Amino acid sequence: MREGDDILVFGPFELRRTQRELVRDGQPLRVGARALDILITLLDQPGEIVDQRSLIAAVWPTTVVEANALRVHISSLRKILGDGQHGTRYIANVAGRGYCFVAPVLRQASVAPPPVPAQPAAIPVMRNAMRQPPLRLTRMIGRDAIVSSLRAELPRSRLVTVVGPGGIGKTTVALAVAESLAASQRDGVCFVDLSTVEDASQVVLALQTALGLPGVASSAQQCVLDFLRERQVLLLVDNCEHVADAAVMMVESVLRQAPEVSVLATSREPLHADGERVRRLPAMDMPPDLPFLSADRAMAYPAVELFVERAEAVLGNFQLTDANAPAVGELCRRLDGVPLAIELAAARVDVFGVHELVAKLTDRLLLTTPSVRTAQSRHRTLQGLLDWSYDLLTPQEQLVLLRLSVFRGDFNIQAAEAVAAGPRDGLHDILGCLMGLADKSLLIAETSGPEARYYLLDITRTYASHKLAQRPERDRVMRRYVEHLCDQLSIAGDSDAAASCCNIDDVRAALDWAHSPAGQPALAVHLTVTALRLASHHALLGEYRQWLDRANAAAPRGQISAVRKADAELALLIARSSSPPQE
Repeated sequence: MREGDDILVFGPFELRRTQRELVRDGQPLRVGARALDILITLLDQPGEIVDQRSLIAAVWPTTVVEANALRVHISSLRKILGDGQHGTRYIANVAGRGYCFVAPVLRQASVAPPPVPAQPAAIPVMRNAMRQPPLRLTRMIGRDAIVSSLRAELPRSRLVTVVGPGGIGKTTVALAVAESLAASQRDGVCFVDLSTVEDASQVVLALQTALGLPGVASSAQQCVLDFLRERQVLLLVDNCEHVADAAVMMVESVLRQAPEVSVLATSREPLHADGERVRRLPAMDMPPDLPFLSADRAMAYPAVELFVERAEAVLGNFQLTDANAPAVGELCRRLDGVPLAIELAAARVDVFGVHELVAKLTDRLLLTTPSVRTAQSRHRTLQGLLDWSYDLLTPQEQLVLLRLSVFRGDFNIQAAEAVAAGPRDGLHDILGCLMGLADKSLLIAETSGPEARYYLLDITRTYASHKLAQRPERDRVMRRYVEHLCDQLSIAGDSDAAASCCNIDDVRAALDWAHSPAGQPALAVHLTVTALRLASHHALLGEYRQWLDRANAAAPRGQISAVRKADAELALLIARSSSPPQE
């Protein structure tokens, strides 16, 4: 670029190179630093193909990154520019060669500002020595509301912990909040990453290092407190769960001694610190299971938008259409709206395509699909992510989690006690384990109804189910599971009561086990007979007919009459449902 040509005009946009600002119709646009570097590099050579290697070298000169990161930023740029809308094109992908800026570009010289009088050398500001939050390489999707809420809450509460299961996006949200608050903090933002801290005694040392303070371990805490006492700083303390006790002691000391310091923490469980405000991060909004889901309607849901953007980064030409939108919606629901799981699934689109991906997204594929190489080791796969959480549980919590994985739907405390606590297990505090698992974001608690109900995310259930299958107690737990369902259905009686006490998917899973080689035919017959009213409530009489046929084939001699009785009741129900209404 020639000297002075620091304003580039294309379409309704201006790129003000000196100010590093992209403007549309006079309004500045929010563009990430890396995406802006890519745009500048392409605009420096309009009409010319710039290969991927050259772009990566220009944007990440000292960092090793994959081409995937480049594709993500190109996709983000295209969305900001409206590339492809109303026939407008700006950035073209030349297959196998690179990218080209294809729109006409007008260069203008800006008016140079008057020279600034020389000033005495400024005293170095300590914030420059602090560890700054890492730049986000991908666009945050669907979290603007909670970022705004946290930004408003932090100045009032001083300690806010963002809590949620692994892969839900806690760090992404925290980084966005810190970025939005950085300008309002006199002494800046300091990023304290505890993920690499293996011993609780190193927590204060991690903060000392993040603040850029010299010193020895014996005086680390006093050094930190002395430094922060007169400063206004936002501490972003990331990944606290494995050293929670030490993190609490550190945070409480800082907040007492440094009145202008505030703390934004991320953890899979609350810190239970004095004055803490806990904000649980929900899953991304997903489309409901509809007979028809259009592409336009699907894109209104952040989970789908995330999948589409990541799939575009992998394929370059991926498009959401009315034909594939229902499959993408189903995929997002199966992945519980967990961002990391959605991103890992999108990384396989180039291998399977959307419809095949849904069909082939087996339990094993879901857990072991790799992420980007630069991710932390526990974020490389869902398996690693859940291993990290599982290892932080107490032995009793681990045992209860594995046993609860037999449930397909939600359950109450009584159901958990019946299935997870055997007579010889020594597990007496089921409620305490449920509370611990919910605290650690491995169990979801719904407390809005007349009684507390609990359920596992499908990802967590899949993981725990794999672990339970490797233990000799698995069949013993399944037997208790089937017996519990039989008891509940026998007590319930009519169809409405049966529907409220048991989930139809639990009955299906229990019947599959009871009819398996490891199961018991007598239990299968008993469950089939007692589940008649539940099947009737859900209008599944055709499926129930198949259950009865299977039970007839497996019924022990003493239970034939029970099966025939259920068969007769089924025939009566069918007759009633098919008879014309009385006038």
